Amino acid sequence: MAIEIRNKYFGSAEILSVPITNQLAVGHCYTNVQDWVSRNGGSSVYGWLLSVWPGQFVEATHHAVWRTPDGDLEDITAHAYPAMTGEFSTFIIDPHTRIRTGGEEPVVLTKYLQLSELKETTEFIHSMRTAIRAKEEFHEYVTSFPIIRHENGRPVRRIPNTHKRQYDVNNSKMVNKDRQANDARIRLIAACK
Repeated sequence: MAIEIRNKYFGSAEILSVPITNQLAVGHCYTNVQDWVSRNGGSSVYGWLLSVWPGQFVEATHHAVWRTPDGDLEDITAHAYPAMTGEFSTFIIDPHTRIRTGGEEPVVLTKYLQLSELKETTEFIHSMRTAIRAKEEFHEYVTSFPIIRHENGRPVRRIPNTHKRQYDVNNSKMVNKDRQANDARIRLIAACK
């Protein structure tokens, strides 16, 4: 299945098996790796983490892993669904997708290869794409405001009072789409039992 999603989205890129060596914060792979590099050397490597929901879909999530000073790759970030990955990350290096880091997690649209015609699978994939687009919109909106200081290596932005209502609206939209995606995940789990 990894070969099929690779062929669909990534051409002939090599599929790697990368050991999961730490359990740093889920959903913060870019800053986890940047912080790790600043303390331990090495470099960030960007690419795609492949996860399989057996019989339903393969998911390619943009991801960062650590290249050790010795040149080995290690995935130091915990996974949201460890049962879908195991002890190793299935990873494709992608030097072409451009991301902006700098203390804030960028948002890159996840790619899916649907394996099942189950209605709940289709709904789940659609709801996940919609949630990620809402996160992209919110990220673009928030990063348009100036950074006023850094706390714990993360930027703190000044949201003008005239924009607070719009900020709340955009944030609520993102939270709602996340909730809808989670509800679709629950329906898919129930349908697969």
